Amino acid sequence: MILLAAAPALLYAQTASFEFVQYDDGVHVFDNEHVRSGLTWDNFTWAFGIHGPSQWHPLAWLSHQLDCELFGLEPAGHHLTNLGLHILSVVLLFMAIRRMTGRTQASAYVAMLFAIHPLNVESVAWVSERRNVLCAACWMASMWCYAVYCQKRSAGAYLAVLVTAALALMSKPLAVTLPCVFILLDFWPLRRCGRSQPSDSGEAIDSVAPRDAAMAGDSYKRLVLEKAPLFAMAVIAGVLTILCQKAEGVVQDLTTFRLSIRIENALVSYVEYLRKAVWPVDLAVFYPHPAVVDANPDSALALPAIISAAVIITVTLVAFLQRRRRGYLLTGWLWYLGVMFPMIGILQVGEQRLADRYAYLPLIGIFWAVVWLGGELLARLRKFVPAQVVRLVAAAPLIALPLPTWRQASTWRDTESLFSHAISVTESNYLAHNNLGHSHYLRGNRGMAARHYAAAISILPDYALAHFNLGVLYHDAGFLSEARSEFEKAAESRPDMAAARVRLAVTLFLTGRTDEALAQLERAIEIAPHYTSAHFNLGLIQREQGDSDSAANSFRRVLQIDPNHARARQLLEELDKTGRDDSR
Repeated sequence: MILLAAAPALLYAQTASFEFVQYDDGVHVFDNEHVRSGLTWDNFTWAFGIHGPSQWHPLAWLSHQLDCELFGLEPAGHHLTNLGLHILSVVLLFMAIRRMTGRTQASAYVAMLFAIHPLNVESVAWVSERRNVLCAACWMASMWCYAVYCQKRSAGAYLAVLVTAALALMSKPLAVTLPCVFILLDFWPLRRCGRSQPSDSGEAIDSVAPRDAAMAGDSYKRLVLEKAPLFAMAVIAGVLTILCQKAEGVVQDLTTFRLSIRIENALVSYVEYLRKAVWPVDLAVFYPHPAVVDANPDSALALPAIISAAVIITVTLVAFLQRRRRGYLLTGWLWYLGVMFPMIGILQVGEQRLADRYAYLPLIGIFWAVVWLGGELLARLRKFVPAQVVRLVAAAPLIALPLPTWRQASTWRDTESLFSHAISVTESNYLAHNNLGHSHYLRGNRGMAARHYAAAISILPDYALAHFNLGVLYHDAGFLSEARSEFEKAAESRPDMAAARVRLAVTLFLTGRTDEALAQLERAIEIAPHYTSAHFNLGLIQREQGDSDSAANSFRRVLQIDPNHARARQLLEELDKTGRDDSR
């Protein structure tokens, strides 16, 4: 147990010195007023609301708020919380598997693979992925509670399952698959289905395996009905997440991401995650989707998709045929396929081809199946080779993984390191160029920023965010005509990008095109009614035009949205004072 906690602690201790990164950490923490101001009643109720950036995960929001309450905006505390939750997940995973199977060493091996695998670095080292490590901790706790319930069949144990599952759902909607995982565990290792129990295959007797005929004879129908409350909670969480995603506009339509491309990419991704699990090299924070960067994505995906489909079908068939002798193969494989499904890209959210963080929970099924199969094979190998050789073979993965995990974690030191690494190991990574450019911009290196924005646009000519950032760069340098052109391109590429319209309005106003500027601000407010910058700049133009009443109303609207907006409060007080003076 101590080693299970110590190994990830040593590997990830370096994250205490890491910065926040300019990739979602802003919207989740340091630029989010509902988070950075800590735990308040208003922030608590906001956490449960329907809003972005992409998911309904109130418990994750509350954990970020608690971190800000405790540590402020010092990144070290936030990083260490992620690490603590990862360690907790590792320990709980070990406890759950051991309770289900009675095999201490094999359970520890599965937990150690989960603890130190390089694919899990993204979830641990990225503050924004708090939802992933928090969900995992609640998920493992729910698994352990489920094992206790299967043994005791008490109302209290069942209530503990429901509570921990609800916490997992409130951490990340990925937990909608948890009831299905429980059904897989009913098959193996819990063996609650009397008609087709898999054999032990030489294993020790499971600690929670059925002890009486009544328990062993549970039907699948009864087992599914037993989980009805869990499925109901999963449906509610799923609906709330869809509402959040629609509110944020992150769900991609079928224009760019056609259904055929989504299916092809999903098939390829299933096998690609397995490849990364076996050979974890060239890991990156963002992998561009062929539908975005390839002129003909079907040609790039068709053959790999056919090969991947053949692999998936073959493994599924083998696992099914071995279900009686080696039930762990079917449970582990279906765990992987099922838990990964919500993130595999059929419902495309964002523009990534795949993401390392998506493998965090799904690969546990693969680890479990491989460790049990490996244990069986090594037991046979002992008959032919010395015990020392067998132990060395068994330890090889645990010896090989820490170094690449340490190196991968080090790439998360800061934004420049993260995206420089992504550019070096991927192709056509427009997002990495844009974000690296933004990092250089924030550090005052405008020349490097411009180069990376231009590189992003050369890869993806209609990339709205790069045009917007380049426009800001031009505006700061006083090149208003060039800035206006970039903001127009950004607004044309993404008509719902309110920030581009506000910036465009500012440049239009500065070049004497006031009516056009007002039209852009009105459109921005229509797109994003709570966007303070749009109301504030509208108030500035109205004030400049001498329309004091309209300007005052705009500044009041800013303060309704953000009561701490000091400049809006100052200008409103000046307008009120001027109005009182004029009335005398």
